[in-house]
Amino acid sequence: MSAAPRQDAQPQVSAGTTTGAGAVRLGPLDALILITDRLVDLITAENEILKTQRPSELNKQIEEKQRLAAMYAREMASLQKDPARVAAAAPADAIRLKETTARFRALVEENGRRVNAMRIVSERVIKAVGDEIAKRNRAVSAYDKKAAVKPASASWQVARPPSLALDQRV
Repeated sequence: MSAAPRQDAQPQVSAGTTTGAGAVRLGPLDALILITDRLVDLITAENEILKTQRPSELNKQIEEKQRLAAMYAREMASLQKDPARVAAAAPADAIRLKETTARFRALVEENGRRVNAMRIVSERVIKAVGDEIAKRNRAVSAYDKKAAVKPASASWQVARPPSLALDQRV
């Protein structure tokens, strides 16, 4: 079951009112609810990508996530400056906002754990490769006439290190 972002996400306005021209006026919390819902969709999809170990696919949604995160931060700052917006909202909208925010925070925590795990694995792989290269580049020792260990001559040392390429799938 894939947790791809919803394509059919329509504004679900519960506290909105309809004007005479048929336009819908959003309630005081509806914009924040819609932004949070979209962020939930994006983080859910990102967690699925991380779960299936395809981090290169994360680039596809980074711009939208940054844009929505900025909008979310502005809305939250506005809400903190004007707490009366919560009081003016329908009780159902306030409950929906709390539920959506709780879901969002849980997903962000899960996302942080997955990203951290991916980072640790990548760092360990890079360190293991680097250690192996260092081991192969170590100068060969030789024995002199008195059976003492001495560095090998320049002709015995590795001429150049092997190349290192990073696999983007890691």
